[in-house]
Amino acid sequence: MQGIQRLVQEFRANTLIDVNVQGHDEDLFGLPETQAVALFHICQESLANIAKHAKAHRVDIVVWKTQDRALLEVQDDGRGFDLNKVKLTIGHGLSNMETRAGNVGGAVDISSEPGHGTSVLAWVPLPEFDPLIVE
Repeated sequence: MQGIQRLVQEFRANTLIDVNVQGHDEDLFGLPETQAVALFHICQESLANIAKHAKAHRVDIVVWKTQDRALLEVQDDGRGFDLNKVKLTIGHGLSNMETRAGNVGGAVDISSEPGHGTSVLAWVPLPEFDPLIVE
């Protein structure tokens, strides 16, 4: 979460776009470094895409976890895009996000519509909880 907060501070300073972050350090507690780094880089790439292409006024970032996953959602109110057209000429950024999540057993779901912003939802698996192991 600290890394994401630093990304957001730099993004705000460079773009003057309003960013709202929801999430706590506990939401990523116990997450292996490889999964945490994947989420960090997916957030970084999402913010870079917003800065380059979205013409957004607001970005919402939410980090949370379920019993078996840590999730990151980055939503903007920008101009959006036609996902089918972009998939034909897929940029390195979008494929990098999918690869990063896939490499740690997770996935990325990107939804966008022209004129209605974009949402990037990424998840990575949490280590299996074994109630017999007490830390």
